[in-house]
Amino acid sequence: EYNCGGMRMLVTGMLTGAASPLTVIRMCPPLTTRNWQQYAPLMAAGTTSGLVQIFNMATGAVDKELTVHSYTVRGIEWTNLTSFLSFAYPNVNTSQAQVRNELFLTDTLTGNSIALRTDKGDEPPIDMVRVSPLKQYFVLIMKDGPFELWDLRNLCILRTMPKKFPSVTALEWSPIHNLKSLKKKLASVEEKEQAEPTNLAATAPGGDLSRGESSEKQLIAREHFVFSDSESQLYHFSVEGNIVRDGIKIPPETGVGTVTCIAFKNDQIVQGDVDGMLNIWDLKARTSKNIHTGRGWIRKMRFAPGKGNLKLLILYSDGVDIVDLKKQYERISQLKCPKDMVKVLDIDWAASDKPVLATQDGCLRIMDMTLAASYSSLMDYELQDPIYCPSLLSTNAAINLEVLISSQFWKDTYSLDFTVSDGFTEQDLQAVKEHLYMMDEEQLNCLQHCTLGTAERCLIASQFFGDEYGVDFWTVALYYLHTYKLDKVEMDQSVTVDGMNAGSPSALDTKRINRYPHLQPLDTCYDVLCDPYTYQRVQLERVCLHENKRGDYQHTKKVIQQLILLGEMDRAVQLLLETELDNPSYYTDAIKACLVATIQSTGAAQSTIKLVATNLIANGNIWEGVQLLCLIGKGLDACRYLLSYNLWESAVWLAKSVLSTHETHEVMRKWADHLSSNGQKRKAVLVMLSMGQFDRVVECLGAQRLHARAALLLQACREFGVYTSTTSHPLFIAVELDFARLMFSVGNHQAALALTQRLGEAGQQLHKEFQILSEEK
Repeated sequence: EYNCGGMRMLVTGMLTGAASPLTVIRMCPPLTTRNWQQYAPLMAAGTTSGLVQIFNMATGAVDKELTVHSYTVRGIEWTNLTSFLSFAYPNVNTSQAQVRNELFLTDTLTGNSIALRTDKGDEPPIDMVRVSPLKQYFVLIMKDGPFELWDLRNLCILRTMPKKFPSVTALEWSPIHNLKSLKKKLASVEEKEQAEPTNLAATAPGGDLSRGESSEKQLIAREHFVFSDSESQLYHFSVEGNIVRDGIKIPPETGVGTVTCIAFKNDQIVQGDVDGMLNIWDLKARTSKNIHTGRGWIRKMRFAPGKGNLKLLILYSDGVDIVDLKKQYERISQLKCPKDMVKVLDIDWAASDKPVLATQDGCLRIMDMTLAASYSSLMDYELQDPIYCPSLLSTNAAINLEVLISSQFWKDTYSLDFTVSDGFTEQDLQAVKEHLYMMDEEQLNCLQHCTLGTAERCLIASQFFGDEYGVDFWTVALYYLHTYKLDKVEMDQSVTVDGMNAGSPSALDTKRINRYPHLQPLDTCYDVLCDPYTYQRVQLERVCLHENKRGDYQHTKKVIQQLILLGEMDRAVQLLLETELDNPSYYTDAIKACLVATIQSTGAAQSTIKLVATNLIANGNIWEGVQLLCLIGKGLDACRYLLSYNLWESAVWLAKSVLSTHETHEVMRKWADHLSSNGQKRKAVLVMLSMGQFDRVVECLGAQRLHARAALLLQACREFGVYTSTTSHPLFIAVELDFARLMFSVGNHQAALALTQRLGEAGQQLHKEFQILSEEK
């Protein structure tokens, strides 16, 4: 069984639905016996989302997935080995509703789709599309609507039947045609052309008509189709070129209800009706008989492929039957829904003895002839290349491998040549070696010759395991550990940072300086986690972009606000003075421009401005008050007001953009506490990392039971000089004891014993317990 969403082989009884449930399936039939070598057993499956998935039934894989329609796919018909017709329309509530139909001819090799009937508006839904056996024509039938005959080669409509034409309830093309006789005539014509080349060249129009073109024009075979109307009468028509000829009309048999589907093979015409009756016409013997199945409405019938194979697959509302018409009528197998299986939506044949069922749970099931089993050999679906997915390792092996890749501080030398003594079972060890063999060579070299120690190896380990949060965590940690190593000056209120005194209220110059020009900054996707210089530069670039793209006055007003908050006073004044004279805000903007320009030269009115700002904020004009506070260098007060109104992101943005390091950290700490209390602990940890609060991060990781990450961060901090190896803080001891217990539980006794031994007296008791347990094992 093949799951359409996950593309994986399933065992009976372990079914999962596809992301887009199937609605219709159609097997690609071989056109002639000559092309069997190029033939691939492809199955086209339509879905509710408008996708068409092409399955290779020999391998069980999805060969193509094509986005064709906007609505649910209602029908698919193959036109050759590499293209198919499909139609779709939206769901309708009533039978009389008008819809917008979609009809496409799609090439599976290129994915190109050609829309047909694009000139049509709302109309009755398409009921069926049937392609002729020689792929010359196709018939399109509307529900209670017109009957259209199309030329498939030229994609043009040949004929639209008049309104008085009988209402078609079921239609099928006949496998009988005159192609063989045409080929014999063509062969005789070619013999004459070879015998009299001069005369033929003289009589040809223009004298230059190629033999291939003339032969192609002559090969228009006559094909036949039969259909039933609402009164169950059976009609026969023939089509040759653009000529449609009426044939015989057979009156309905006694007891036959409204015909819902027709199947035609060899000399057998089978009609199924709404009451479960099969009417079988034998054209050769000129006999007819009725067989009551006792199953109710017959929705669809398919003959099995193969010469002389008259096995018929029948779809009912409540299940499926397989019957053999070669032996009059013999029921081979039966399946009832939902007793034996979930509801079957569509049927077809993958081979002469392999029926295919599309079920409501989104699966394709290739059944046996008994309709009892759909087993497939797992070996048939085994991938040739090994699968690179470390997450498939057992939990203990994955935890142990991530730690071993990240750090081996209990060993004398770092090595990736692991053994059973490293805590792996024989089976896990083999899988670990396979994954390490598939690891990127550059990453392997970096692990062996790592310059930044544990933090850099932890980053590579997170990338190896596909741990997105781990990558973010170690990227931020590595950057701020690096800055700590470059700048070992402790941060306190008395330190002058970024060229601005933290305690000076008149320090209006908010420009940052790049303290680490030789260090690659964090990517802009880390946003507020970036260093202050990078963050301010990005915000200035963004406001400049907004200024260049501004449209109406409201947009300009927003840009002015950002410029004032970022300290770009000159540019803000210029934009304020550009306000049009007829704008209602002209007077306000002119006064504001004077205020901004005056504030830069004198600070005498600061107390008044602060009082006005406070009143504005109290009356709901928050951003106007914040702008005034920023004008007089009271950015921290502005952030506090924003925090009091739960504008956390805005407060952090303002703090990170213009405040000193100490003041920024005051706002960021409150934000981290807010995130942690609201369940966003991971984000809170990243914020703490960006402030260099490694001890708080270690504590939070321990509280979240991330013992390995907490211990590895502690080890990285020691390597960068944040803590000394002799630091015996109770928190650090607790973290390393928890880490030792974790390593022992995953099987790495060597690491656990080394950790407890390094802790001395604090780990002595645990060390003895580990020794006893190791000896017992």
